[in-house]
Amino acid sequence: MIMAASRTRIAVIAGSLAALAIILSPVSPLGPLLPSPSGASDIFSEEPVNETAIAPPNISEEDFEECNSVGDGIDSTIVAPFDNDVQNRTIASSLLIGEYCNRPHLVDEISITWDPSLTLVAYACDSALGKIGDKELKDSLSDHTVIYCEAAELKITEDSQFLRFIAESFREELLVQEEEENIVNATASFDRNQTYAEIDRISAMAAGAQHLLQSDRFYDSAKMLDDGFMAFEILIRGTPGPEEE
Repeated sequence: MIMAASRTRIAVIAGSLAALAIILSPVSPLGPLLPSPSGASDIFSEEPVNETAIAPPNISEEDFEECNSVGDGIDSTIVAPFDNDVQNRTIASSLLIGEYCNRPHLVDEISITWDPSLTLVAYACDSALGKIGDKELKDSLSDHTVIYCEAAELKITEDSQFLRFIAESFREELLVQEEEENIVNATASFDRNQTYAEIDRISAMAAGAQHLLQSDRFYDSAKMLDDGFMAFEILIRGTPGPEEE
C-alpha cells in the first residue's frame, strides 16, 4: 500500500506535469493569425485581431476556441526555450496556429491528445518535411521546417526523460512501501505484479518515443509519448491509497 506521505510525493511529481503544460492546455491570449499571401509580414501589426473575420467558415465556434487555446503552449514550445531567431520563431508559431485553425479535422485529431501543443509542433515538423498532411500545409510551413523540428526534438527529448523519471519514481515508492510494511501480493487490494508490468510498459513507451525521434519520426514519437503520459495518469488514479486498502 502507499502511505499518505508517499502518495503526496507522487502527486507532487505528477503535478509537475501541469507546469510543463502536459496536463492542461493553457488558454491563449492571442487569436490565431492566418498568413497573408505574401507571408507573415503583418504578424506584428498593432491592429487588433478580428477573430470573427479570420475564423474559417467551416469550423464551429467550439473548434475555433479549441484550436486557439493551444497558443500559449505553442509559443512555449517553439519560442520560449530558444534565445536565437525569436522574431522568426514567433512568426512560425502564429502561422502554425492559423493553419491549425483552418483544418477542423486536424483540430479534432490533435485537441484530444495529452499535450496538443507538442503533438501539433511534431505534426508541423513532419508536414513541413512532406511526410504527412496536405500539400498546402507543407508549402505554408516549409520555410520554418528547422524551427518546428528543432522545437519538437527538444520537447520530446525532455518529456520522454521526464516520463521515465516519474514512472521509475513511482516504482521506487511502491518498493519502499513493500519493504516498510511487509506487503504480501496475495492480500493486496490490487495486483502489484500487474502494476510493475505497467510501469515497465510506460518506461518502454518513453524509450520508444526517443527511438522514433532518432529515426526522424516526429509525429509518431509525440503520439507514443502521449500514450505514455495517459497510461501513467490511469496508473496513478487506479493505485489505491491506504484508506482504500
